[in-house]
Amino acid sequence: MTLTCHMIRHIKAHSMDLSPPLFLIQSIPITYDSQSISTHVMSDQDRIEQALASVVAAPATLQLLRELHSEALAEPAYVSTDSQPVSAALDRFVALEPEKCAIVYLLLRASGATNIVEAGTSFGVSTIYLALAAKQNALLKNVSAKVIATENESTKAIRAQENWKRSDSGDDSGRHWLFPPSRSFSLG
Repeated sequence: MTLTCHMIRHIKAHSMDLSPPLFLIQSIPITYDSQSISTHVMSDQDRIEQALASVVAAPATLQLLRELHSEALAEPAYVSTDSQPVSAALDRFVALEPEKCAIVYLLLRASGATNIVEAGTSFGVSTIYLALAAKQNALLKNVSAKVIATENESTKAIRAQENWKRSDSGDDSGRHWLFPPSRSFSLG
């Protein structure tokens, strides 16, 4: 049996400084004997803890992320059918899986990003990771950080703002929200 493993490599040219740093995602086929590998399925809680182990944040923020990831993973997936109205999807918790959030956080930390735009923040789970990375990078560089989050659905945007206020320091400086013109406003 052959599996495909995805590896992330930082690309650095010997004679030039690449700014911003470039990353290459490379697929590598791996052949293995299926009888020699035991299957281990991690619980949702173990997945969350493993992902959060790579994140530097205040204990209260880590607890908030645990709660939000648990809520997102517990929600049944939305499956579009003709019998369900489109509005049924509007209140669904759309969040990156814990592992993907951790990878995005680590990539942003490695790249040194301090200005980040997120299109479609939903309830703001991944946005918290973006803000943590931007803020930590900014502290190292002694510059300011800015995260711009967008969300078209006003109920999700309100929930995202509530989650932002509960995260890290509760400081809204450098955090900006973009909505459709009828619902535009900014924090800070």
